[in-house]
Amino acid sequence: MECKRVEDTIYYSSQRTHKGAPHADFVARYRPTGDIAYAQRASIESWLTDRYCLYTNVGSRLYRADIHHLNWPLQPAEMEATRNTMARSHNIQLPDTAPLLYYSQRLDVLVWPIQSIA
Repeated sequence: MECKRVEDTIYYSSQRTHKGAPHADFVARYRPTGDIAYAQRASIESWLTDRYCLYTNVGSRLYRADIHHLNWPLQPAEMEATRNTMARSHNIQLPDTAPLLYYSQRLDVLVWPIQSIA
């Protein structure tokens, strides 16, 4: 994966390199287009951004850690994808509609120690 910022625009690219998985890549640029706002309770924005734990695995073991953060400072955004074969590589057809996009500069989070899930 590569990510770089030029002024207010983020340039992002990713290429799947996992052996045995279908080839896929994603290349896009995106940027904020409006002022910062915070998600209202029970909104789609709240549902998409309010995450208070994270998961990962090492081999077949699953791990979980609690996290805490303030509300995300969200800005409406625009994106132009010049290449996107990620979904198609798994036979997923994306709808021909504009995506719901938000941008956030940064948010510091607190992460508790990771624990194995039995």
